[in-house]
Amino acid sequence: MPWTLVKRGLRKQIITPLDAPQEFREEAHRERQAREWVQDTARLRALGLAYHWQRLLAGG
Repeated sequence: MPWTLVKRGLRKQIITPLDAPQEFREEAHRERQAREWVQDTARLRALGLAYHWQRLLAGG
């Protein structure tokens, strides 16, 4: 059964599609996007550092 974990302050609440009010779905969507953005930022930083180190190694 599909479900969504929604943070409410310090509590976490599991919402199923059958009992999910519209505001919880929107909040869960925003939370999911924020997590994806953080992961992308870390990947881009790692890629930038790898490119920097490659340039330093190639340049001697």
